[in-house]
Amino acid sequence: ANGVITYAIFLPSATEDEAQKLGQTIMYSMSLNTSSMIFSNVMQGRIPHEVGLYLSAAIRFVYAFFPKEQYAPEYMSVHKVLEHDPVSQRKLEALYKLCMRDLLSVERIFDLLHKHLGLAVQFFEDFRHIATGKCAPAFNAQLEMAIDKACMDRQDRQILKMFLTFNESILLTNFFNIDETPGAFAFRLNPAVVLKGRPKSMYPDVPFGIYLVSGRNFLGFHVRFRDVARGGVRLVLSRNETAHERNLATLFDECYNLAFTQQMKNKDIPEGGSKGVILPDAALMYPSRQNASTSNMLAGSSPQSPASQQACFMRYVNALLDCMMPEQCGIFSGHMGGNKEILFFGPDENTANFMDLGADLGRIRGYPYWKALTTGKSVKLGGVPHDTYGMTTASVHKYVTELLRELGEDESSITKFQTGGPDGDLGSNEILVSHDRTVAIVD
Repeated sequence: ANGVITYAIFLPSATEDEAQKLGQTIMYSMSLNTSSMIFSNVMQGRIPHEVGLYLSAAIRFVYAFFPKEQYAPEYMSVHKVLEHDPVSQRKLEALYKLCMRDLLSVERIFDLLHKHLGLAVQFFEDFRHIATGKCAPAFNAQLEMAIDKACMDRQDRQILKMFLTFNESILLTNFFNIDETPGAFAFRLNPAVVLKGRPKSMYPDVPFGIYLVSGRNFLGFHVRFRDVARGGVRLVLSRNETAHERNLATLFDECYNLAFTQQMKNKDIPEGGSKGVILPDAALMYPSRQNASTSNMLAGSSPQSPASQQACFMRYVNALLDCMMPEQCGIFSGHMGGNKEILFFGPDENTANFMDLGADLGRIRGYPYWKALTTGKSVKLGGVPHDTYGMTTASVHKYVTELLRELGEDESSITKFQTGGPDGDLGSNEILVSHDRTVAIVD
C-alpha cells in the first residue's frame, strides 16, 4: 500500500563476504538512473557499477562547468559593451544560452563516453586514487595524452579532459563512505580549479567552497564565499520539459549568483554568504518518457509531490553531513588540510517546511551542531519565528527610515510600490510597521 516492494534472495553457495559485496553492489546500483546509457552499460557488464555511479556525477560536472564561452568570444565582448544596459544584457544572455544548448548537451557527453568506455574506467581509477588519498589532487597528464591519441575532434578532447579537471578538483567526497550506502554523492570541489580561466564577468570572485551533490533523481550545488557562511537552500521546480532543460543548463550559475548576492548582503556581519540549489531530474518530472508503470504518485515519484521534494532535500543534506562528519563515515579528508567543513542551511523556495527535518537528521546522526544546522526551525527545536518578531523587517525597514532621514523626507508623505507580498516574513511585517502610502504590492 505504501509503494515499497521487498525482495528476498536465497544464495545457497555464497560466502558471507560475497553476500555482503553483492548487497553493497545492489544498494549502490539503486543510485543509478535506469533511463540512462550508463545504467545499460552497467547491467550488461561493460563497466562496474562504481564506474557507472562516478560517471553519472562527473557528466553533470562536465555539463555544468564546460567553458562554453570559449566557443563564442564575441559574446563576452558584446556583453561588456552592454554593461550599462542590463535589459539588453539579459536578452543577449538568453540568446547565448539558446545557441550554446546545441554546442554541448548531456546526450553528447553520454555518446562520447560510450565510444571511449576504456578511458572512462581509467578516469574512475584516477578519481579513486585521489578521493581515497593514494595521491594528491592533480591533473593526470598521462590520461591527457591518452585522450589526445584517442580523439581527433578538438571539442571532444576538451569534453573528455573535463573529467580530469573534475578529478583534480576533488578535495572531499562521500563516494567511498564505508559506514553506509550514501543516498546521494557529495563532492567538495576546489573552486580555484573549477573556475580557473573563467571570465570575471561571469564569476567576479572565487568562492571559498563549492559542492556538487549528485542523486539518482536530482542534481544539487552548494556555494559559499567564506568558511562560515549562511544562506538558504532552494528547490527548483520546472513547469515543463523546456523549463527543466533551461534550469539544468544554468543551475550552477544560479547557485553562484544567489550565493554572491547573499555575500553582498552579509558584508557587514561575521557570517559570509552561501546558497544551495536542488533540481529534480527530468526523468522524474516527465515519467511519460519511461514506462508508465515506473511512476508511483503514492510513493512520491513525481517531484511535484511533497514526498519527492522532501526526499531530494533530505538526501542532499544527508550527503553533505557525510562530508561534515568524515571520521564517522570513514571518509578520507587529508586533502582538506585539517580544516573541518561546517555548513548551515536556511529556508528558501520550496524548502521552508523541511528545516525541522534537516536539524533532526543532524541530531539523529550525532552531528554536534545540529541545533545550528538549519534556520527557520520551529520553536521546539530552538528556532525563532521571524514572522512573529519581524526580525528581517526590522533591519530592512530601519535602513529605509535612515535613508529617508538623510534625504530629509517624511515617511508618511511618500508613496511606495512594494515587491514582496503579505505571504512572506519580510513583506507581511513591512505592511504592518511602515507609515508610508503604499500604492501597490507585487508578491
